[in-house]
Amino acid sequence: MNTPRPPHAGPDRGHEDWLAQETALSRAADPRDALLARALRAQPRSRPPADFADTVLRRVQARVRIDTRHDARFERALINGLMVLLALCALGALVLYGGQWWAWTTQALGGDAAQWAAAGIACLGLSAGLRAALSIARQDVPQALA
Repeated sequence: MNTPRPPHAGPDRGHEDWLAQETALSRAADPRDALLARALRAQPRSRPPADFADTVLRRVQARVRIDTRHDARFERALINGLMVLLALCALGALVLYGGQWWAWTTQALGGDAAQWAAAGIACLGLSAGLRAALSIARQDVPQALA
């Protein structure tokens, strides 16, 4: 997309901008601005170490690795806590409503849909149970055999 040039842009405009910036830097009212202007005009006294970029990269990667491990543990604990809360609420509803919940579910979803929903829930429970059993079994294996 083409944009029109500003009306004040001309061949001398770049030079005028540069002069305005230099004037502002040389007449800095705030001492911090003057210090910054001097630092920007001066050449660095020393060069960064040859492995500076690698060192910074390693530090950042280590920090990210630590943060993601903590985040993953917190997220896993939060999910587990919410699943326990959901199971307790379901158990409470079962105790409170007794056998009426299945009749309500069948009425709301239809007979076949309610049976398929029950089969799906059973499959999910079986899958989660097997995954938990495998996880526990892996933790019991000595490190030399793993």
